[in-house]
Amino acid sequence: IDPSKQKELQWFRNGARVNLAEENRLYRSSLCVQPVTKEDNGVIFTCQLKGDASMNSSIEFDVQ
Repeated sequence: IDPSKQKELQWFRNGARVNLAEENRLYRSSLCVQPVTKEDNGVIFTCQLKGDASMNSSIEFDVQ
């Protein structure tokens, strides 16, 4: 197993994978959502470890 794959992160928007640049996937990752619209209300973004989906964190947008 490629050791870098053990540290690769993935982002999902309501369960659909978000494409990330390779340099934004290893060890740490960030996601910029722009522009945010009323349609984004309730959308859930999840970041997870590619090799272990149990290692994850999610945020739900509350657009006023």
